[in-house]
Amino acid sequence: VDPQIMEISVNGNFVSTKRLRTEWGRVSVVLPEGHLVPGENALCFKFSNSLPEENGRRVAAHFERIQLP
Repeated sequence: VDPQIMEISVNGNFVSTKRLRTEWGRVSVVLPEGHLVPGENALCFKFSNSLPEENGRRVAAHFERIQLP
């Protein structure tokens, strides 16, 4: 299985890339204040690859929780 790389952006601005493990784990990312705006912000996660599931859907990652302060 190829490594899974997750690219994070907020409001169209690149923030970081993270290499993900195949087992569950915690990934922490700090969003720069300059990329955030008052009101709604768009947080985007882009994955380098995905794996087929039994039902035919392609899955890149599962999120248990996204926590913002």
